[in-house]
Amino acid sequence: MLGRAFASELLPSFDPKVVETRKAETSEAIELANGDLLPPLGGIHDVRQACIKASKGGTLDGLTLYQIGFAMSVMRQWVQLLRSKSFQHPHLHELSTTFFDDPKTVTAIFDSLDSGGEVLDSASPELGRLRKNIRNSTHRLTEKINKYTTGAARDYLSDPIVTQRNGRYVVPVKSEHRAKVKGIVHDSSSSGQTVYIEPMDVHEIGNALRQAEAQEAAEVARILRNLSERIGANGGQIAVGIESAGKLDLILAKARYGFSFNGDLAASAPPGFIKIERGRHPLLDEQVAVPLSLQIGGDVTTLLITGPNTGGKTVTLKTVGLFVTMNQCGIPVPASRTKIGMFSQIWADIGDEQSLQQSLSTFSGHIRNIAEAIRSLTPNALVLLDEVGAGTDPQEGAALARAVLIELQRGKAITVASTHYGELKLFAANTEGFLNCSMEFDQKSLKPTYVFLEGTPGSSHALKIAERNGLPKRVIELAQADQGVEEKDIAAMLEQLELAQKRAQKAQSEADRLAHKLREEEKRAAKALEEAERIRKTTKQAIVAEVEEEMRRIRVESAELFEQIKKAGATSTNDIREKLKTLQRRGAEVADRVRPEESQAAAGTARIAKGQTVMVRNLNQKGLILDDPKDGRATVQVGPAKMKIALEDLISVEVPVPTKVIQKASKGVILQKAQTAHTELDMRGVRAEEAEHLLENFLDESLLAGLENVRIVHGKGEGILREMTRNCVRRHKGVQNYRDGDSNEGGHGVTIVTFK
Repeated sequence: MLGRAFASELLPSFDPKVVETRKAETSEAIELANGDLLPPLGGIHDVRQACIKASKGGTLDGLTLYQIGFAMSVMRQWVQLLRSKSFQHPHLHELSTTFFDDPKTVTAIFDSLDSGGEVLDSASPELGRLRKNIRNSTHRLTEKINKYTTGAARDYLSDPIVTQRNGRYVVPVKSEHRAKVKGIVHDSSSSGQTVYIEPMDVHEIGNALRQAEAQEAAEVARILRNLSERIGANGGQIAVGIESAGKLDLILAKARYGFSFNGDLAASAPPGFIKIERGRHPLLDEQVAVPLSLQIGGDVTTLLITGPNTGGKTVTLKTVGLFVTMNQCGIPVPASRTKIGMFSQIWADIGDEQSLQQSLSTFSGHIRNIAEAIRSLTPNALVLLDEVGAGTDPQEGAALARAVLIELQRGKAITVASTHYGELKLFAANTEGFLNCSMEFDQKSLKPTYVFLEGTPGSSHALKIAERNGLPKRVIELAQADQGVEEKDIAAMLEQLELAQKRAQKAQSEADRLAHKLREEEKRAAKALEEAERIRKTTKQAIVAEVEEEMRRIRVESAELFEQIKKAGATSTNDIREKLKTLQRRGAEVADRVRPEESQAAAGTARIAKGQTVMVRNLNQKGLILDDPKDGRATVQVGPAKMKIALEDLISVEVPVPTKVIQKASKGVILQKAQTAHTELDMRGVRAEEAEHLLENFLDESLLAGLENVRIVHGKGEGILREMTRNCVRRHKGVQNYRDGDSNEGGHGVTIVTFK
């Protein structure tokens, strides 16, 4: 609650140190809130003045004391939490050092008061005894007086009820029977026919009850006074701690606000610099708002935004202003990425400033705001001007707007302005530091798209918008006829510029997509190379181990034969010689399993040079040598990927590639793929571009693993993944045929692929 009050008073700071501290605090809060269940700060009330009152000897009521106790208990939890995180969260820890920690006072408050501020019976033994007496006396009194409504005296009453007068229990007695009920008269009816009498035996019990209630009130006052004195002993420190708790609540609220839209805490940048990537106005629905991307600062200090009415110019101005304001408050902004530097001031002239009370027209209201900004301008101020120079004669307004923008540039301000003046568009195109921008307009639908375009001015499309909004065609034609040739040419030129900008953006998007795809292909090729290298090493190790084991056996058998030679006679020597020849042949075969590869590979590497076509042993693929080998390595183009490969892993295609090399590499890869292969790929929920890469890899690996057929789950939906799947399997060389799944296989949501 106190944090809410601080939030309503929050203003952007123009002190760089304060802004950096705010952003550091928010950053720490984001990290802290990501991993811990945090103590609740929302229930802390602003009881700072009550703490000061207690420090001056004042007695506080029960509810206020309980609120102070609650705040102190929460502060204690935060002290314990942040004490262990002082290194990771230094700013938050420093804030918590102002919290006042007094567990004994907190315990005394919670033992004495409930959440509504009522003093508990357990607050003291005396209070418990007095309240027990009160309950007993009340019970006795009720029993006693109820006898008058149910016993013999009932006939004397005007109504058989019990009521109260002046805090006393009384019964309504008919005036004519007044003498028959002994007691004290406390009231009478307006007609005089009924008197309200407190019976004497009830009166005595009532006196005892009154005395017990007075004693209870005194005991309650004593308890509240004692608790107030405990608070008052450290009232100033407690008040400071509660204020810091409110500040901490505000910091955490900033972090939670950023979480709510996956916001970005803007990175630091030079003063007067703004870069926004896919930003949205904080108050617009993120599902509907068109993202904004822009940059200003450095060489460009003024953005001039043109385009149609209701096209988004004003929202763009407000978004820029809010992002700077939020950044200097330490609040994350709704954008995918931002870089915002410090601004010394924020000036905004947006909306209609006319005032009947101050005799101001729209033009006068705008000029007063602009004049104040120019008089007080400091370098690196942000100035936002909506429809600069509007509201007066167009020629004079355009001249005045140009002069204002020049003056703001001289004052080293960062300016974002919107306009419909064609003269300003031409001025911005030919003036250093200015950049024409526009809001896109769809020529076919005659509606704005709200897309921000940098580098090109936009047409207002006033006549087209007027026609779409129902203005008669004869009026539109008359307006077109009144347009000068020059104005028509400028309007046509601007429309052509807008179309060119759209085409350029589309081409850039396609280029970015292809570049991304190329990077992915390079990654895949590099990964495949790493996998092949791992398999080669594993295979080599296995061969070496097998050879060593075979050689060990040969050595053992040789030793046994030599022992036989020593012991044998001449008749058995020939048999032993035959056995030795057999061992020699086995040894030669083992050696041949390794040496032919090395000798042939060496012959192949001797011929490798720039422009040579080679076989990459690890990949079992051909490649092209792009430069002369150096330091035992060469740059090889394999498909779309370029990679550095050791010469011993390359074989010139002019030398016959050893069959064993290819077979062993292929068998190793097939064995690896066969062990890890899956017969099904589920792409539901995956974006089409990512799904296509997954599918291509899946088909290659399934084919390499020797699978006969596989099942691809793409779902039904809008049919985008299904169409992509069909195109992909249709062009894959290893696919023999494909079909939809049967009803028990998933129907149209599944494609069954059979390999050749």
